[in-house]
Amino acid sequence: MKSRITQTLIGIGAAAGVSQAATLTDLAHRWSFDDASDSVGGATANLNGSASISGGSLMLPGGGTRLNYADVAIGSTLAGASSLTVETWFTTATNQDWSKVWMFGTPDDGPSDPNGDPDSYIDFTPRRGSAGNPPGTTFRSLTVNGGNEVGTDDATDAPALNPGSFLATVVYDSDADLISLYIDGALADSVAWTGLISDLGTTTENYFGAAVGYGDGDLNGSIDELRIWTSALSDSEVAANALAGPGTIAVPEPTVAWLAFSGSLLLLRRRR
Repeated sequence: MKSRITQTLIGIGAAAGVSQAATLTDLAHRWSFDDASDSVGGATANLNGSASISGGSLMLPGGGTRLNYADVAIGSTLAGASSLTVETWFTTATNQDWSKVWMFGTPDDGPSDPNGDPDSYIDFTPRRGSAGNPPGTTFRSLTVNGGNEVGTDDATDAPALNPGSFLATVVYDSDADLISLYIDGALADSVAWTGLISDLGTTTENYFGAAVGYGDGDLNGSIDELRIWTSALSDSEVAANALAGPGTIAVPEPTVAWLAFSGSLLLLRRRR
């Protein structure tokens, strides 16, 4: 069983006009899979089919389309966010094209999309069924980019992932107009993006291990922890959380200059 969360906040003052790093107020959801609960946002995961929780992980045995997965009610979170970061510690057991670690969106409602593709979505796919089979992340809204998908496969592809355990951090940064994919804390790929997460609307289907709207097979693997932030984590924050691991949320120590102006250190640790 994973340890209990305790929070420590050390405030060292703040100065007006200085950009601040992410804080725990930006952490909207956290599933650590000791059970199905969301310890921050209260969006308990609903298990479907043979999906189960064991040993601190969400176990996803794969299979057909939307058979063995979990769903969560987070549509209102996405509808109210400009930027977003999704951190996921996960394991894949097999190489399986197009299976999703997570996908949040709204399926086609009929007349809005003649192709029948989902109207809106974001996702992380560890093995895209395209040249080189890179991992990738995408964004689609009918109101952005002419309704066309924007994804990291539009840029220089990240190296393919063999079956194994990884941290995937996806950052949708509306201020920088950028979608970035980090693997184990290091930037793997990015693509220009103009939009807001709220352009997705209130998503109706939000899945761990399954696709929204598409016929992709479910993920064969597991998820140890998944976090959703309603802000764009910086490179240093992504790296710090990667180093700390799924048991700890760490905001990096500020630089000397930052301490002189605003100086904040925020740590969320689990005592063992």
